[in-house]
Amino acid sequence: MLFSLEHKCSIMLMCWLGMNFIPGTEGHSTKVRLIGASQSVYNYLEAITKRFGLEHDDDASTEVSLEGDILEAKYKDNPKVHVDFTSGQLAWRQKHGGGEAIARAVGVKSNYHPYVIDATGGFGTDAFILSSHGCKVRLIEKHPLVACLLEDGIRRGGRSLGASFRDNFQFQFGDSLTYLQSLNRSDQTSIPDVIYLDPMFPKSKNTALVKKNIKFLQNVLSHEPANDEALIQVALRTARKRVVVKRPAVAPCLGGLKTNIFVKSKRYRFDIYATHNHII
Repeated sequence: MLFSLEHKCSIMLMCWLGMNFIPGTEGHSTKVRLIGASQSVYNYLEAITKRFGLEHDDDASTEVSLEGDILEAKYKDNPKVHVDFTSGQLAWRQKHGGGEAIARAVGVKSNYHPYVIDATGGFGTDAFILSSHGCKVRLIEKHPLVACLLEDGIRRGGRSLGASFRDNFQFQFGDSLTYLQSLNRSDQTSIPDVIYLDPMFPKSKNTALVKKNIKFLQNVLSHEPANDEALIQVALRTARKRVVVKRPAVAPCLGGLKTNIFVKSKRYRFDIYATHNHII
């Protein structure tokens, strides 16, 4: 059965209605330039971006467009980016394995798959790897444009990857500090076993080695060290078992909070902090 472009856009828009917003998220505004091949596509872009507080501006440095049913963004003269969990390197890693370092860091075992909150969602790469290892993951992203792209990738991934993906990969738009502080500690099902943090790294001097998705995030996200330090303190008070922080292999510990427990991969170090009296 063939559908018109207008009908496809209306169907996709209906898929966005399940979005979870963290209270207090409303009111943020980010300017983007919407590029629609037709009026119906433009209307679709305007509808979904407005829900995240994004506003059209002809002079904005970042443009948002639709390629087929894939939401894409482009910062200045850089390549377009989108979120995709169903093809490329992520899909290969899901089928053939990968991400063992991060899985070991959060404590995955053959008979144990922790509930993880990824408090710095980004494009969801690490959260997807953890969910592929059997973890239930809730990821949180507060930047409106990044969240918009992420939700689009999750919407498409849910169609292809099935019920296990939809059940184990939950997303909320908003501020992680607000969300973690709002958790009901008397309801143990809402408290994560692990909180995972991947704060924005400083820009690399060798930009040729930076992947386009990471470069996009570095361009649109602001690095806020004070917020990172506040987040790890709240995470340590919230997680039931551990907090894991992803760092460049030679970078200092986040906020000067030292630990002798870590897992290393070729490029990264996953610093592990036990919470309360939990022994790792």
